[in-house]
Amino acid sequence: MRYLSHSSNEIEYMLGIIGKKSIDELFDSIPKSLQLEKGLNLPKPISEWELESYFNKISKDDGLQKSYLGGGIYNHFIPSIIPYLTSRSEFLTSYTPYQPEISQGTLQTQFEFQTYISTYLGMDYSNSSMYDGATSFVEGVLLSVRVNKSKKVAVSMGINPHYLDVLKTYSQGADLEIIYLELNKDGKTDLDSIENISELASISIQSPNYFGVIEDQEKVKPIIGSNCTLFISVFTEILSFGLFQPPGFYNADLACGEAQSFGLSQNYGGPCLGIFGFKKDFLRAVPGRLVGQTIDKNGNRSFSLTLATREQHIRREKATSNICSNQGLCVVSATIYMSLLGGEGLKRLASINFSNSEYLKKGLINLGCSLKYESETFNEFLVKFPKTFDMNLFKKYKIIPGYKIDEYYLITVTEVLTKIDMDEFLLIVREGV
Repeated sequence: MRYLSHSSNEIEYMLGIIGKKSIDELFDSIPKSLQLEKGLNLPKPISEWELESYFNKISKDDGLQKSYLGGGIYNHFIPSIIPYLTSRSEFLTSYTPYQPEISQGTLQTQFEFQTYISTYLGMDYSNSSMYDGATSFVEGVLLSVRVNKSKKVAVSMGINPHYLDVLKTYSQGADLEIIYLELNKDGKTDLDSIENISELASISIQSPNYFGVIEDQEKVKPIIGSNCTLFISVFTEILSFGLFQPPGFYNADLACGEAQSFGLSQNYGGPCLGIFGFKKDFLRAVPGRLVGQTIDKNGNRSFSLTLATREQHIRREKATSNICSNQGLCVVSATIYMSLLGGEGLKRLASINFSNSEYLKKGLINLGCSLKYESETFNEFLVKFPKTFDMNLFKKYKIIPGYKIDEYYLITVTEVLTKIDMDEFLLIVREGV
């Protein structure tokens, strides 16, 4: 059973119902000699995730491992109120709000989700989500092909390789010509290589990219110039925009990526939450659905599906894709998460992620480890351990030291990893070198 505390207003209301002025009055029937006059000698309060970590540590389950895995799916703390609210029957059983008159709660949640996301990304609009970041990215590419009547697209090799695999699969049926943009020695996309490529439908850049590197997105639009090529800003770690500038700041036409970090657990890789933000120019070309706000016949605020581009809603030849809204539960979770943290909370959480990552990165460098790229990163980075270090030590201490890429490891650090955890990681490296 989760503990959810009451606010002072809620306590005052409940006391009023039973005719009491204070909580102390609830215990008037107990003799004063039996009442505790001073507070208990308890340790200082800790956060919810610190409390969970403490109980995991003292529990008999010694199979728990500290994981530094990332690469597109991230381990963030999920407040207890999210699974509590999403388990309510009106949310848990909702999928597609075909009948707005009985789906106002779901529609309002999706409308608020669209508002949060478009504001957070600095885009004009957002749809009611896609299945995941990979399909969102590919749908963005396909939109550019439809709009510009060109099947030539450029994509950065810094984009998550799983996303690129999905694009490759789609391209077999769509007959796309894919131009891959290599990375420079600093881990950023070689944008100079696109200056002489003509008739491009779009250019897709991920930032932070798959290796955690912050890309120079401010250079993309000036290179494109006045032609019709769309700039698609891709992301897998949406939390990064709490600290770094969002896609809209760089005048991106589309913002496509993953929002699993907003209240969804890792779940062995899914379900996830695809994000699709866009400029108003593409309002009638985007896939998925958009929920709008209106007034009903009685003058009350109400919500309805305003645009729906699936073949079951419009003529098949006019459909943009067969992708509809993401599972309603994922949208509800993300909406609750964003409403709980707010703008300042997301900024603070992103700062914690960045600081934790930098702390471990600098500690590893001091111990003789080397970085693949020296550029600024968010919460993950590529590192190579000294040749003398025995990687089996991590297994001994039940630590997953990231994802192996050739001779490097992609290490991811989020707020769930404490300074104690990172110091233990560094101590293992120090002892093993």
